[in-house]
Amino acid sequence: MSEESNNIDLRIVFRDENEPLMNLFLTNKSKSIPKLIIIEKATGSVLNHWGPRPIGAANLIKEHKEKVGAIDESVKANLQLWYLHDKGFSTQNEIMNLMLDLEK
Repeated sequence: MSEESNNIDLRIVFRDENEPLMNLFLTNKSKSIPKLIIIEKATGSVLNHWGPRPIGAANLIKEHKEKVGAIDESVKANLQLWYLHDKGFSTQNEIMNLMLDLEK
């Protein structure tokens, strides 16, 4: 997306080298990655964030944890199958919708 738009300045930071930043965007009290943080360039304010998983994948993990109580090998395999079948479309759609919402 950043290659296709002159309005996106993509910067990649590493979780373990940016602990104060990552602590602002915890997922269930953990430093889950990847995280997309949208920052207004002029002000430096956070406009929104996304991650670490699309809603469908997050729900798969959440429902499994509610039933079993933990993440185990079976849910990891199911998650990989979910990503395989999804082909990245959910991630792309969620990020595009997030960006469209910011334009409103």
